[in-house]
Amino acid sequence: MKKPSLITAITLFLFGIVLHFPFPDRTPFGTRIFSVVGIPAYSNTETETGLHYVGLTALFCLVISLMIFYYLLPKWRGRVIFSLILIFLFVPTALISSYQSMFATGINGIVYHKEWSNCLYELNEIEMVAEIECVIPLENKGRTDVTFELEMVERFFSKDDLKTYSLLQSQTIKLYRQQKKVIRIEGTFNMSGEEAYYYYSESSGIDIILKEESGKERML
Repeated sequence: MKKPSLITAITLFLFGIVLHFPFPDRTPFGTRIFSVVGIPAYSNTETETGLHYVGLTALFCLVISLMIFYYLLPKWRGRVIFSLILIFLFVPTALISSYQSMFATGINGIVYHKEWSNCLYELNEIEMVAEIECVIPLENKGRTDVTFELEMVERFFSKDDLKTYSLLQSQTIKLYRQQKKVIRIEGTFNMSGEEAYYYYSESSGIDIILKEESGKERML
């Protein structure tokens, strides 16, 4: 076994994990690293769509490291490769969950169950009033109670896209330690003076920003 090659494989593997580590924001930690060195994280930076350079780099590091391990460890290559893939996929999430339960304070302890989030926008054509309701499931797994401001962020993929749930004002939320809560945010808006508007819209997987009074933010 060649020690330099083994060190290279371990380094690439760990760097790949760091790049795709999904904390503290919704985007991988590698996005921050790319931003610091001036490299775009996406091919379309305005909408954060297209090729995801952070993900591709993390995948490249994983593949190269697995190839090196494959040739360095012929007797255990199957078990080693399988184990490393499991580590790459599941250990970051397990580490985050453990950190939030044991050490996290403030908004770092907040878990957002994004897959259950939903926003419904309906226009009352008679009164020309838009009725909006959003459901945001949150859980405070941290060690302390936390008060924060919750803002919903709407992505626009073309100049013709119109605001729906982002019309709602940010809300101040308090979650007690270990509390689970479904946040409901509602509002009505007069659309009679608008030139363009939707009649109906439904969205899920809502992007949100949590803001503490200290100025700390998390984008989830």
